[in-house]
Amino acid sequence: MTDTNTPADGQGGQAATTTTQGTPSQAPPAGSEQPFYSSFANPDLKTWTEAKGFKSAEAQAESLWNMEKLMGAPKERLVKIPEKADDPEWKGIWNKLGVPAEASSYELPVPEGMPTDFADEAKKWMHEENIPAGAAKNLANKWNAKVAQMAEAHEKALELQSDTEMGQLKAEWGIQAAEKENIARAAAKEFFNLDGDKMNAVERTMGSRAFMEAMVAIGEKLGEAKFVQGNGSDPQVSTIAQAQQRIRELQKDREFAAALMDKKHIKHVQSMQEWDALNRKAAGL
Repeated sequence: MTDTNTPADGQGGQAATTTTQGTPSQAPPAGSEQPFYSSFANPDLKTWTEAKGFKSAEAQAESLWNMEKLMGAPKERLVKIPEKADDPEWKGIWNKLGVPAEASSYELPVPEGMPTDFADEAKKWMHEENIPAGAAKNLANKWNAKVAQMAEAHEKALELQSDTEMGQLKAEWGIQAAEKENIARAAAKEFFNLDGDKMNAVERTMGSRAFMEAMVAIGEKLGEAKFVQGNGSDPQVSTIAQAQQRIRELQKDREFAAALMDKKHIKHVQSMQEWDALNRKAAGL
């Protein structure tokens, strides 16, 4: 601003001009700066930012950046866990984790030759427990392997037990062991139609010792009964001539010859007894 002063008398009569500067605007007091979020249009965002205590926009951006890195996946791949266990939203979460929509969609391996009944039932259990399809398949493979291992171990245990029992039994039978074993197996086949796998199954159920002893008892008794009936009281073989005639007939009988020669034949013992008795009779003994 410019002021003009009239000089006092005796000062040359010229006006003196004095220039003075106007008062400058004062700087805002310390601490009165507005926070960076003061200009946010969204009041909720402004309140949230203030509550978080961010000191600058860079600090806020860095926090969000770190959060995104912590999540490690895009938003659409994130899962929000429902508060309640029966919340319907769980179904969508389980589907994202690999649980099929239907129990029938599970692909569970079934050992060759085995029925699928158990696997079909297991599919229902796994679906009820929300087991992912991949995990269900792995569990089924492990289950099958374990069952096969247990079956093999059980089979070996049965074989060991059978060998032990048969060893003891043969020791008791002594020189008659082979003959008695043939009688037992022949009796099982002739009177109970047990052969191959059927015979093995019954033997495992009863135990080798109990099975063999029972079959030997049956075979020997039935064989003795047939021998007594056919040779001891048969009036047709009461003389030497009748015995010789019977021998000639049996020599032409292929079935009798097979039984006589085959120690495993069900009628081997009976045939041997009859043949011996006829030859004794024919010789007059």
